[in-house]
Amino acid sequence: EPTVSVRDGMIEISGPTVRPKFVIDSEAGWLAYLTRQNVLFVQKFVYKKNKQYGEMTGAAVSVWYNGTTMTELEPMGTWDWIEPGRSSAFEVKWYLQEMKFPDNGKADLPAVTNLVKACK
Repeated sequence: EPTVSVRDGMIEISGPTVRPKFVIDSEAGWLAYLTRQNVLFVQKFVYKKNKQYGEMTGAAVSVWYNGTTMTELEPMGTWDWIEPGRSSAFEVKWYLQEMKFPDNGKADLPAVTNLVKACK
């Protein structure tokens, strides 16, 4: 995929892709999307190592990106066997941060990381 790269240890999707869905084994515990309207959308969640995840491939993260009208960032919860009368939960926290969309389309990744860290 020519518009998908790894930069500064992060997967970056910078434009439309041939195949719109990606599943990713990420232990980072966060996802971010920078809009052309200068908003950084952040999702934070707890990654549980050595657990099975509920996505059909077992990955912890799914991204659907058609590049024009919609993007879906989806952290997956773990696959939990729940007995009658018991419960399970998966918490995702959402944040919006102001961040300028770059003229060249390449986000300032250290700045993204700093904004993500500021989300508490």
